[in-house]
Order: sequence, then C-alpha cells, then structure tokens
Amino acid sequence: MEATKQIRLLEEGVKAPVLSRAATVGDGIVRCPVEQLDSLLADLDQAASDGKIGFFVPASGAASRMFAGPAQLLAGTHPDPEGEAKKLRRLAQAPVVQRNLWEKGVDPDDAQGIATLLIKESPEGYGWAARPKAFVPFHEDPEPSFPLRTPLEEQIAESAEILGKRGHGTVHFTLAEGWPLPAHFDDTCRTLGRRHGGDVVAGASLQSPATDTLSLESDGTLVRDKEGRPALRAGGHGSLLGNLGMTPGAVVLVKNIDNIQPDARRPYVVPWRRRLGALALALKFRAERFLETGDAKPLRELAAAVGMGLPSTDAELRVQVDRPLRVAGMVPNVGEPGGGPFWVVTEDGERLEIVEQSEVDQAQKGLLAGSTHFNPVELACCLDKPDGSRYDLDLYVDPSRAFLSKKPSPRGELRVFERPGLWNGAMSGWWTVFLEIPLDTFLPAKTIHDLAHPWRLEIDRA
Repeated sequence: MEATKQIRLLEEGVKAPVLSRAATVGDGIVRCPVEQLDSLLADLDQAASDGKIGFFVPASGAASRMFAGPAQLLAGTHPDPEGEAKKLRRLAQAPVVQRNLWEKGVDPDDAQGIATLLIKESPEGYGWAARPKAFVPFHEDPEPSFPLRTPLEEQIAESAEILGKRGHGTVHFTLAEGWPLPAHFDDTCRTLGRRHGGDVVAGASLQSPATDTLSLESDGTLVRDKEGRPALRAGGHGSLLGNLGMTPGAVVLVKNIDNIQPDARRPYVVPWRRRLGALALALKFRAERFLETGDAKPLRELAAAVGMGLPSTDAELRVQVDRPLRVAGMVPNVGEPGGGPFWVVTEDGERLEIVEQSEVDQAQKGLLAGSTHFNPVELACCLDKPDGSRYDLDLYVDPSRAFLSKKPSPRGELRVFERPGLWNGAMSGWWTVFLEIPLDTFLPAKTIHDLAHPWRLEIDRA
C-alpha cells in the first residue's frame, strides 16, 4: 500500500544510490559531430509535419524564491543589504524591468523603489513575487506593440521554431492551481507560431492530488489536519510523471520553464534541441525494428556512428532498449548546484542515471569532483512501445530514490517525503543516452537578478 511505503521510508530513511563513477565524454557521454546529428533531422522534420512532436514544460513552481533577495531587502532582513541594492540597480538595466520603472516613475538608482515594484501588489508595484514563475515577465518582445514576454510565451516561440514552418505540435504545461493559461492564449500561440515557425497548440494540466505525500511529526506520528485526517502535501516534480505520460508525440521534448532565452539567442538553443529530438527518434525507430524483426544492425551502426556504447549480445540489447528512452543533453559543469550524469551500480550491473548532489552518500561525495557535466534539463523522450501503446512509466521508477527533508513547524521539525525526481529516480530504469551540448544553451533565471545576466543585457540592447 502506498501510504505504508511512504511511512516506512520516512521512518527508516532512503538508500543513497551507489555511484560507480561520473559519466564523462567517451564513458557514458556522447560527443558527436554536428554533421552526424544533422544527418538525422529528416525524420524529425517529418514527425513535425505529422504533428508527432510534443513539448512538456513543468511550470507550476512559485516565484517566491526568485524574489527572495528583494523581499528580504524590503523586510530589513537581508544579510547584505548594500550588495542586494547594487544588484537591484543593475537589474534596472534589464529592459523588462526598465520599462516598468518608467511606467511607475521609479528612479533606476532607487533600490528600495525597484524592490517595491517587484514585490508589492498594485498600486505600489506589480506583485511579480506572488505569481508562479511562468507568469513573471522575462523579456521585451522585439515588436514594440507586443506585450512583455513571460516564460509561457517564450516556450511557445521556441517550440514553434523547433517545429519549423511545416510543423505542428502541442506544448503541455503543468500549472499551479488557480493559475490557468491566460485568456486568449490560443491567439498568442497563433501569433507566435506565424512569427517563429510552426503551428503550436498549448494545453495545461495540474499535478494530480493522488500523488500528494505524507509527512511525520517530530515524534514520529503522522501529521494530521484539523479534522484528524492524514495531512497531504505536494510530492515534488517527480509527481509529474503521469502528466508527462499524457503528452502526445512520438518524441517529447522536456525542459524547465525558466531556462528560456530571448529571440536573438535562440539560434544557440533551437538547433541543439532539434538534434536531441532527432537522435532520440533515430534510436527509437531502429530499436523498434530490432524488437520487431531481430535485426540489430541499423541500431548498432547508428550507435557506432555517434560513439555510443551498446551491449554486446542481442539478448542484453533487447533488455536495454525495450523501455522508455531519454536522450538527455549535458552541458559542461561550471559549478551549478543540482544533478549530473553518473554510472550507478544496480543489481543488474551499471547504468546511466542523473543523480542530484543531495542524493550522494557522504562517503561518496569525493566522486562529485570527477563530474565534468551538469544536467540542464534538456530531454528528448520516446514513450511509446513498438505497437504504438505507451510504456507504463511507473514500472521504471526507483522508489528508493525518494527525497526526504525536514521542514520547520510550530510543533517541531517535520519529516517530509517527496517522490523520486522526475529526471532522477522517476526515470531510473529508462534507456538513457547522454549527449554533450554547449553551455550556451543553458541560461535559466533562478533569481530575478539572472535577468540582468550580461548575455541578456547585451541581446536586449541590440
């Protein structure tokens, strides 16, 4: 029973994954010539023409952490108020903020005024901190008549470019309750589609309440609500596995809502997302042929061409490829917190997985130093069996990769359970391929100050 499993893990703890070594180029990470990847694009373009490319964007996260610095400055609790004030004055140079300063008559040197604009609700400010991150303006649009672009609009524009002029597909957002897609968003999709490429239809879903999880009081008893029933809380982004499974497409491209760039930088991003999708489709088609006919030659030839290892026997190969597939882009590690590519030891041998730093046992922390690459969450996923039905994604989850954390409460510290991360333990049993992609493809906005990244300012001023 699910509740019993969660309680046992909360009481006993989870087992850290046993790492063998970090995946590196030539040992788990493919570094492939662009020309070889581009030779695979024809099937991707055909899939786009057939409406068989989908996009999945987890977008339910709140923006409160994004605005933590300005909020602390206003509250008088910031540990470095002068440093935060300096950052806010720099943020005033970002066109998306600059336009709003002008509208409100705020001096760009007034750090308190800028923070007020971001945090406070109307009429003092715009209340961006109270919105989900998907609804916070990130960029100015190149056309002055078009509104400021939020990540929702930017994801549509990027997806349209990936599809190309003859393509059409669906972008599936997961949104927070009470925050549906904006009114007339279909019109926005049509406008951005005409400007940037193919026809895009947007849909949205909520994280299923059935994936909510339990927590324990400091004395080990279940946390309960006022009526005495077990209290439930959202189970983390691993709870979105079912939402991913609902996304249509022979290949589904996955990325985070905040890793989105302005129009002028899209030439760095779109070709590599297309290459990820093309490689995934090429592997899928050849694996299906092998599973249906026993002919492994095309699959082995492709693997050799891109520098990817496969099991030596057909029996082992069948076990590896008869499952959901993900081709995950990996960028060079520049010290970002979060997950990376590793070889993990399992009962059946070693396999490639994405492992968060927080999951690594203290005794194995030394292996993190050998990690050369970082997970930016750029995935191309193939979820269908050869007969066209979907794999049961729940069968490939490693439940031992759940996350346990401690949260303060008036009654003491709570022990909280989160499901295995969507691209971590939730995809533990997938057929996994890591492809090196350039660092230039990764430019997330984790804090509001990231909108003043030199790349963004340079582009927005051009």
